[in-house]
Amino acid sequence: MEFCLLGPLTVRSGETVLRVAQGKQRALLAALLVRAGQAVRAGELTELIWDGAPPRSARVTLQNYVKRLRQALGESGQARIRTREAGYLIEVWPGELDLLRFSALCGTGRAAVRQGEWEKAALQLRAGLALWRGQPFVDVSCPLLAERETPPLAELRMAALEDRIDADLHLGRHAQVIPELQQLAVAERLRERVHALLMRALYQAGRQADALAAYQTARQALVSELGLEPGAGLRELHQQILVDDPGLNLPAGPRPPAPSADGAVPRAGRRAELRALTTLLDDEAGTADAAVVILAICGAAGTGKTTLAVHWARQVAGRFPGGQLHVNLSGSGAAAAVVSPGQALRQFLEAFDVPPGLIPADLDGRAALYRSVLAGRRVLVVLDDARDSDQVRPLLPGSPGCLVVVTSRNQLTSLAAAEGARLLNLDLAAEGQAGEPLSPGRGTTGAAGPARPRARQAPAGRRPSGVG
Repeated sequence: MEFCLLGPLTVRSGETVLRVAQGKQRALLAALLVRAGQAVRAGELTELIWDGAPPRSARVTLQNYVKRLRQALGESGQARIRTREAGYLIEVWPGELDLLRFSALCGTGRAAVRQGEWEKAALQLRAGLALWRGQPFVDVSCPLLAERETPPLAELRMAALEDRIDADLHLGRHAQVIPELQQLAVAERLRERVHALLMRALYQAGRQADALAAYQTARQALVSELGLEPGAGLRELHQQILVDDPGLNLPAGPRPPAPSADGAVPRAGRRAELRALTTLLDDEAGTADAAVVILAICGAAGTGKTTLAVHWARQVAGRFPGGQLHVNLSGSGAAAAVVSPGQALRQFLEAFDVPPGLIPADLDGRAALYRSVLAGRRVLVVLDDARDSDQVRPLLPGSPGCLVVVTSRNQLTSLAAAEGARLLNLDLAAEGQAGEPLSPGRGTTGAAGPARPRARQAPAGRRPSGVG
């Protein structure tokens, strides 16, 4: 099962969303989930559910609510709510409650921060933040619970967001986080760490004057609203920026290793296609901030689609230091062998070190987490032997600068129409000749590889292993 508190209250059993409709049953479930695995006294539950004014019959009515909630959770969930002498508890297994998954991912991310493993820290914290779908308790009629639990949860989220941005700054992603920080600085006018992160990002981007102006904005807010000068940390950072302290500069990172040159080589007749693919990528590079590049190589069996895709992917892998993902979707095989988008997403997330127990059970949750993990990264995704466009769509990154290469025996025309994929058609008669020109559209889709992706999250300063 999956229980979701970080947004509208949602419960799933497998792929099925369970309906917990009655107001006080939802309040009871939320109150138990906040302290999952711990007994909550019946008196405390009645106070929360009836907003501090429980009726005389509250204990008996609470028992009826517990009974109905057990029924609402279905056969697999009925045993989750256990009766204790003092009250009730709900039992959740590892990975089932988004709040606990968030805490675990943030704990791993902060441990990586302490070790200076900035890439791992950014990845884990980003994955944890992706679990947030909105404001907790927004659809739960329990004002006392919301009043008690919302502020600490909001603080946990903000602290994780600051830690993630800090890790991104250590990785040289200042240009990417500046717009985000500018919005945060407006929304969190009195939060000094947000202002400090914005000042660092602006300075690292070569905008010293803007960094100094950001300090003055922060100081004005603190003085006017709190009557306080900025703290010592913010004042020290301001002085470092004033004097161009070299300690604020990022160390030069290691260059990514050159892509592997071994492996299959396409026949001579595909040299024109290789040049066409590279030309397309070069043309799209100028507008990479507008869309993901998608390239689809289509053709009948035996035309060399996979060989072409793998060979070209190796040639351009060095342009994608964020990593390479590689999966065989088995779309041309028997129905039982076809890799579903959900299966592929699980493999991708595990390849980037997301613990299996923290991967959502549903396709939408996995797709959202996948896009969040890839946010701000230049990643090459190779999807081999796709059955159709629907199998591909959930596997598309959401971040500009990524490249997707798809191979398929079928014409993926809807992928071109809806997602802007460029289509390259291969035929058996292409020996020594160029294939058909790339059809109009933005993006790219391609393919190659075994059912398990060969990319993995690299340690700080290194990229995942190349496509192969």
